[in-house]
Amino acid sequence: MNKTALQRFEERNEKACCLNCEKLIVKYTKTGHINFCGESEKIILDMFLDVGTNFSGCKYARKEPADD
Repeated sequence: MNKTALQRFEERNEKACCLNCEKLIVKYTKTGHINFCGESEKIILDMFLDVGTNFSGCKYARKEPADD
């Protein structure tokens, strides 16, 4: 079965965000939680977990396509 453009887009973005990364560490505290990147050892705010931002030092981050 052929995938729609939306399905391909969602699959590509699913792999690129921190929420789906195996290196994501969530530590729970009495007042909430803290997200850590296990690769770059940086704190990640909740609002950046699903945007696929390029974090420096993370080899799992989304890479922008090279312009040839």
